[in-house]
Amino acid sequence: MKFIITETQKELLDYNRLSYCIKRRLDLPMIDETVISIMDELIISRFSFQDFVNTIIDTIYSNIGDYVEICWGDETYYQFSTSIKRFLTSRYEDTITKYYKSYYV
Repeated sequence: MKFIITETQKELLDYNRLSYCIKRRLDLPMIDETVISIMDELIISRFSFQDFVNTIIDTIYSNIGDYVEICWGDETYYQFSTSIKRFLTSRYEDTITKYYKSYYV
């Protein structure tokens, strides 16, 4: 049996994997605005699609990492970064894809 998971469900699943400490510190409306701002700045750079997505996610993550570091606890850096990047990707990949395609198609 196969299950179909929508993007919203995937986003919620990845969000639920984050620690409570990190969830409290994520300002999602601010991150949403930052994504739009970064897309507007980078769209004229002629990145390939995958580079465009990766650059935006990496830029957001590098800014988030500054204030959620205290939530690591006993987790390793890899465990922390993987869950944050997975959440950012699941939350914004669809938005970034639509934006990119609307500009270049």
